[in-house]
Amino acid sequence: MRINHIRRGRGKPLLLIHGMGGSWRSWAPILKMLAAEREVIAMDLPGFGKSEPVAGEVTVTSLANATAAFIEAQDLEGVDVVGSSIGANVALELARRGGLVGAVIALAPAGFGRDRQRKVYQHVMGMSNGLIRLLRKAMPFLASKVISRSLLFRHLSVRPSQLQPSLVLDEARSMTASASFDEALKHLSRDDIQHGVPPHVFKHPLVLAWGRQDRLCPVSQAELALLYFPDARLHFFDKCGHHPHWDAPREVAKLTLTTTRTRSLVPLAAIAAERGGM
Repeated sequence: MRINHIRRGRGKPLLLIHGMGGSWRSWAPILKMLAAEREVIAMDLPGFGKSEPVAGEVTVTSLANATAAFIEAQDLEGVDVVGSSIGANVALELARRGGLVGAVIALAPAGFGRDRQRKVYQHVMGMSNGLIRLLRKAMPFLASKVISRSLLFRHLSVRPSQLQPSLVLDEARSMTASASFDEALKHLSRDDIQHGVPPHVFKHPLVLAWGRQDRLCPVSQAELALLYFPDARLHFFDKCGHHPHWDAPREVAKLTLTTTRTRSLVPLAAIAAERGGM
């Protein structure tokens, strides 16, 4: 399977896995900051961007299988990973399997909500993608206007009017062109997609990070996610939505670089302290 990807910078490898409907271009706000210290590999998930789709069902498991094969083919075993939304689920699944990846920062992983929250996620993402598909010919114009950016991407960002028009246009084009969006959304919204692990398993840092104003995957889901991954540390971004790397790129870059410089897990006392500050 051909996985489209780009490489930027030099240093210890860092793999970026985008969210639902996105592509490697979704990471544009933080690429340069990360590439100043690391060799950044930003991939298109199968069926998104310019990557070929997987054969069969598009699930977190099948996407993780394809990503694992990509990591092995690129000689990236032990690579640190940052994932967003469904990309965060893929990163967590790779970490759960053990031995393939290093530190993992999971930004707003989907699928940890109760049934009602999952239905809201499916409805909002499905409606958004459907609307953008209808407007795709006008998207170059709409992306350049503050009001249309605000209306079309308020589910992903708390400050969509401040997003770069090029970022909005790239995201819209990726969403509408994706061969796997609909099926991936269906499985992510309905299936029990995320398996957890018992405590004291991970040898590398694991961070579950949420924007406090996330409309798609509310911050309350962090508590449930921590039950699945008790070795993880929680981190919360103030005044951020579902894509904190859009709303707080410097903070996300700092968290990523700081977390991946160490090989020791944060003490459980620190986890408890962050939970208390939720």
